[in-house]
Amino acid sequence: AELENIDTLCLTSLKEDLSAEFPNIPWHIGDEFDTEAQRNPAQQADYWLCDAMDGAIQYLQHIPGWTINLVLVRKGKPCFSVIFDPLSDELFWAKENEGAFMNEVPLQLSSKTDAAVMLSVFEYGH
Repeated sequence: AELENIDTLCLTSLKEDLSAEFPNIPWHIGDEFDTEAQRNPAQQADYWLCDAMDGAIQYLQHIPGWTINLVLVRKGKPCFSVIFDPLSDELFWAKENEGAFMNEVPLQLSSKTDAAVMLSVFEYGH
C-alpha cells in the first residue's frame, strides 16, 4: 500500500505539471515487464513514458537505489529523458542533439577504447 501511494502521488504530480505545459502530449502508463507492450510501443506521435518508482524494493527497504524516470518519446524514439535520484539530489537528463547532463554539468563521453583500462559499473537488480 505504501508503494502504491507514493507511486500514485508522484505520477499524479508529474502528469498535472507537465500536462499544464504540454496539454497535447498523452501519457503511456504501463507495466515495465510487459514484453508485448515493449515490442509494440504506443502508436501516438509523441507521448510521455514514466516509471514514477523505479527501484521499489530499495524504496520499501529505505535504501538508496530508487529513482523517478520520465521520457518524452517522439516518433517512436526517446528525444528527452530525465532520471531523478531524490536521495542524492541528482538530476540526470538528456535531450536529443543537446547532450546529457547531471544537474547542470554536461556529461562527457569517455575517450577510452581499450577494454583493459575501462571501468564498468553494474547495478544490482531490482
